[in-house]
Amino acid sequence: MKKVNFKKVLMALTVALTFLFAGMDMAQAQQGSNTLVGGPAVLPATANYANSDLAVQILEAKITELIDQLKQLIPGSPVYNALNRQYEFYLSIKESIESGETVPQSIIDGVLLMMSDNFGVTKQQAIQLRDDALVLLSD
Repeated sequence: MKKVNFKKVLMALTVALTFLFAGMDMAQAQQGSNTLVGGPAVLPATANYANSDLAVQILEAKITELIDQLKQLIPGSPVYNALNRQYEFYLSIKESIESGETVPQSIIDGVLLMMSDNFGVTKQQAIQLRDDALVLLSD
């Protein structure tokens, strides 16, 4: 009888510890709006982002530059596809900002969109896009 109670207590303790550690991970993953749940990383909390108006101007210039470059490339080529991903990414950030989202949240939204089935970028590509947007849109 003591063996059965010991096993039950051990199982309950194991389950409790599992939930405790899983709960801590989930709490950390949900801290702030800058966390990409299931995504490549967290945006730096200390970054100084451009204000929304300036960010839109910067993005419009970048989008124009990408369009000019895309016009000179062969559709479907690896370089074209990479630049087209950047174009779609920056366009989605711009649209998100124009709809009232903050710059950091718009970057997160853009990364999540690019990681969706519609674009299917890899985790590494998503990290690169995120890092490029951080450089472009922070002081």
